[in-house]
Amino acid sequence: MLGVLALYGFEGLFVALAFVSVGASRLLPQPAPVSLGARILLLPGAFLLWPWIALRWFRHWQEPQRRSS
Repeated sequence: MLGVLALYGFEGLFVALAFVSVGASRLLPQPAPVSLGARILLLPGAFLLWPWIALRWFRHWQEPQRRSS
């Protein structure tokens, strides 16, 4: 049981760090820069909600790229 919990935590940490460093600005409807302070505030929530964030990020990659006219 402890191993499963540790694995869940490591996956959460990996997804949270990846999301905060790269994905936060890409998942916004209008890509915009995200400040360091905002990234620090997003980290705990991304760690706790990593399954939802990973699913949303995966769906974002699956969408066809929309061309701006």
